[in-house]
Amino acid sequence: MVDRSAALLPVLALCFCAASARAQAGRSALLEEMSRSFGVETGAVAPAVVEVSTRPGREEVRFEYPDVTKDLESLTRFVNKVVGKGKKRRVIPIRIDTGVLAGDRINQKQITHIVLHSSLGLATTPAELARRDHLNETGGGKFDSCQASINYLETKGSAAHFIVCRDGRVKQMAEMKDYADHVKDPDFVQKSIGIETDTGYVRAPYFFPGSGDWDPNTRWRMSVSLAKLIRMIHKATDGAVALDSRHIMTHAEVDAAYCAAAGCRAHSDPGPYFIGEMVPTFGDPAVMTTARENLMRLVTDKASPKTTFISRPLAADGFQVVDAVGLSRIVLWKLKYSRAQIQTMKQLIPTEPVVIKVAEWTTASAPKSMPPGTKIMDVPAEPGEYEVEAQDLVGNRSYTDFTVAPAGTSAPGSIASSFRDAPERMAFAEPLSDPSDASFE
Repeated sequence: MVDRSAALLPVLALCFCAASARAQAGRSALLEEMSRSFGVETGAVAPAVVEVSTRPGREEVRFEYPDVTKDLESLTRFVNKVVGKGKKRRVIPIRIDTGVLAGDRINQKQITHIVLHSSLGLATTPAELARRDHLNETGGGKFDSCQASINYLETKGSAAHFIVCRDGRVKQMAEMKDYADHVKDPDFVQKSIGIETDTGYVRAPYFFPGSGDWDPNTRWRMSVSLAKLIRMIHKATDGAVALDSRHIMTHAEVDAAYCAAAGCRAHSDPGPYFIGEMVPTFGDPAVMTTARENLMRLVTDKASPKTTFISRPLAADGFQVVDAVGLSRIVLWKLKYSRAQIQTMKQLIPTEPVVIKVAEWTTASAPKSMPPGTKIMDVPAEPGEYEVEAQDLVGNRSYTDFTVAPAGTSAPGSIASSFRDAPERMAFAEPLSDPSDASFE
């Protein structure tokens, strides 16, 4: 079919002027005129689909930031102390160390490392933690090990910049620009960001084999949020914090090097099982890897989801979305107009929605299990142009468009020939947040 959009520009511009004058009524008239001009019958029933063509999709490497709630430690804290006796007895405020010192580390480009910790929570054993979690789920308890750890740190002279909770929440306890006393080595206090993870137990031995602290089947949200946070810090420092194990270290590693020379007692968090215990791999749970390697897979991931067409003789044809670390969201959009027409629409009525959401899958569909690396969804029966927007667990996205042809209009053998790169994201009716617009300190 011949694209008549260019020839219609004068008509559309005239309609647009009229619409501006007549406000909403004119806007509706413009859309009606566009539909008639493009040969689109309002409310027309689409013919049945017989073939689909496919093309490879455009990829977009993104750094999606986690949702961060601030619960900042004070730079200065006072406690009341009773002094004197009898008539001279009085209460005076005493300044105590909070573990946080004001700084300007981002502008001074001092931050080069991240140190991972375990908060140890309140439970003494994995069995006790499981009982408390069960009470929370059944409404019989209000146990929040993450908040308990924050409350504990606020009473001590030590601090950390962030804590990542088991359910994926991220709380910021100190500004990145400020110094937090989270390691013994003063050099690392100067140059590192301290991140507590909601792992470990409050009493010795502190860490247990098979406890599930880093099991992605049950705590995948914590690992994903931690990976997003690390990627955020990498970007906020202009890459000074490199995404490798030499710059993303454990508390045990930092203390071991320092205490060997200083003669102090080294910490062991986030525990030996973060380094050595095998867990299912994100995106491919049949393969086992260490918890640390699993986290680094997420941290360093730059591959966007791949969308391909699948012919299913005994069912509706479908499209398959595959990602190396796991999927978080897939949206199928239907374009209300052709792409050429949409370009004209965006010039004349920028706010007019040009897509309709047909189907959506998100990790909310399986809140407790590790998200899949592969997902198959049905190709719609209604003819038209579609776009698949796919996003992985750390924010990398791809956009793939395809065409569902009316019955009898496609050439034989073309069923897998039209999935293609989406030259420009059409699904701007419901934009996702752009992490590049965010700022962190």
